[in-house]
Amino acid sequence: MTLTDQIPGLAEAIEKEQHVRDTSFLELPESVCGFDVKPLTLRHVLTLGAVGSPFMRGGHPMPHDVGAFLIVVGDWKGFNRWCCLRKLGRVSFRDAVESVDSFVKESFQDAPASGAAESVSYYSFAASIVDVFGREYGWSESDTLDVPLKRLFQYLKAIARRNGETVFFNPSDRVRGEWMDAVNKQN
Repeated sequence: MTLTDQIPGLAEAIEKEQHVRDTSFLELPESVCGFDVKPLTLRHVLTLGAVGSPFMRGGHPMPHDVGAFLIVVGDWKGFNRWCCLRKLGRVSFRDAVESVDSFVKESFQDAPASGAAESVSYYSFAASIVDVFGREYGWSESDTLDVPLKRLFQYLKAIARRNGETVFFNPSDRVRGEWMDAVNKQN
């Protein structure tokens, strides 16, 4: 019997993270609060950061923050703005925040670990990502800014693995860690 068989929820967590990875290359429609949205990109992250979105910068979101998030990532072709606002008004605030948080968390599931919290920054984190893909794949700045994060972060892992860096983490590791903590407390 493997750990995957022993740990409740681990197989499902592994299946979900793999599904997110695989489907990110299929350009399937995504949804937040019942609205069609585009996959989260580096350009979206920069835009949301520039407007002070708590979904990117932390903090407590307000109803207007959900609306602003949807304006940035929404796929609004052919939609009447007022109909959309009415539809959003029928979504509970708690459900809306959970939907946005889930979308963002899924988009960042393969993001590299961040550096020291108090490190001095000399350039945007976007510059380092654009630099990597320009150097590794010859991509333009615009190309890199518009690739879905779910794919960018997988490419970064592939580049790191090819370069001999092998410390990786999966969202499912949390399920495994919680189970191990529970087992250790029983002993």
